[in-house]
Amino acid sequence: MTFSVVAHDPDGPAWGVAVASKALCVGAHVPWGRFASGALATQAWHDLRYGWEGLGRLDEGLAAGEVVGALTATDPEARYRQLGVVDRDGRAATHTGADCMRWAGGSAGDGFAVQGNLLAGPQVVESMAAAWRSGDGLPFAERMVEALAAGDAAGGDRRGRQSAALRVWGPTPLDLRVDDGPDPVTGLRRLVSRFRTVP
Repeated sequence: MTFSVVAHDPDGPAWGVAVASKALCVGAHVPWGRFASGALATQAWHDLRYGWEGLGRLDEGLAAGEVVGALTATDPEARYRQLGVVDRDGRAATHTGADCMRWAGGSAGDGFAVQGNLLAGPQVVESMAAAWRSGDGLPFAERMVEALAAGDAAGGDRRGRQSAALRVWGPTPLDLRVDDGPDPVTGLRRLVSRFRTVP
């Protein structure tokens, strides 16, 4: 029901999450982060504990993969959950439980993790990863939103569209949300554009 990109900008430095879903107010519970520690997205049969405990692990300096391991190892319902993490150094990891709502999957690379569930197919995360990689040179917020838009254009959440959000923890923090609308990713793009024109 949700797809997201979690990313790191070493030039900021900044960390961020962009997310969209056929669910109300996705920005209220999926994105978590802290400046100089990292960011994460907890989704699918999500557990808010992954948010605050994940941030605690990032604060301790754990690598992204170690954070994923620490959260899922003792969770009997980890097989239903999905998680993307980028740590303070830009290392990234993603987790999709074996019983996560299909189609579900993710991909992680240098400075980013993309993941989604209840998607139109694997092309959604593939398009997001490709857009992130080809977006080098874009401002950080725009790069995340363009990756999200690529996933949306590739089919996104197979149930439809409802909400989208962008969070950035960095020198210029951002908290932009479209909580309920027919085309939330386009709305999020518009909000980012308006934010950039504010003097």
